[in-house]
Amino acid sequence: MSKKKLFGLRQIKQLEEIQRARLKKEGVGIQDEVQELITRLTSGGVGASDTTDPFLVQSKVLWDKGWGRELGCKTLDAYRKSLETDGLPTKPERPAGLPEHLDRLILWDRRPLLVDGKISLVKACRLLGVVFGGNDDTLVQHEATPAITEPVRWVWCQDGRRNRNRKPSDCRNGFQKPEVGLEVLGGLFLFAQDHTVIREEGDAWHIMDLPGSLHRDEPSRCAYLGLWVDGPELDWYWDDDAGPECGSASRGE
Repeated sequence: MSKKKLFGLRQIKQLEEIQRARLKKEGVGIQDEVQELITRLTSGGVGASDTTDPFLVQSKVLWDKGWGRELGCKTLDAYRKSLETDGLPTKPERPAGLPEHLDRLILWDRRPLLVDGKISLVKACRLLGVVFGGNDDTLVQHEATPAITEPVRWVWCQDGRRNRNRKPSDCRNGFQKPEVGLEVLGGLFLFAQDHTVIREEGDAWHIMDLPGSLHRDEPSRCAYLGLWVDGPELDWYWDDDAGPECGSASRGE
């Protein structure tokens, strides 16, 4: 069973210890960093949004995770404006011919994750609080899943529950265009918007296979996102293995 991660006295004491050490070494505290966090999390409201507008809701989620900060945006409005400037429609439309089961809409913003022109999964996992034992070269795109190169866009996907107890390799081979296997980055963006895509609570337990990404040195293993004792984790496993709690996620091209 996963642990609920709540802020408490232990974290407050740790912040005080960090500040004392910083003051001793550098002569400055951590007020600016703490205030940045508070300002970011309170900008645009706290808690669940009272709107269902996907642009407002999902941009707020990524803002809270630090996307705007990484881009140098000082306010939530500035971050939203940057999305529009880079071509994201504020009113997403469903592409014609898309399978009906691709019913989850996610905001895909890869801009803060580009390091030397390449996506950093390590950075993405750090921002989202996901455990990842690999590095930026561990997982690669499967050739059957075209990489998304636009800086920002809307993506329609499904979380894999419909494909439980099926091998990721079979699912990947069975997808018919425009449906393709979801890759790691897509899985992380889906998790960012809805943590319930992976759970460890009775029948709701679900491991999201990501057949659009493979291990570079062991291509018979595909990526997956699961929830364990230490929290959400990105890992890889055999793509010719099936389990009742595992299912392959997919998206539109």
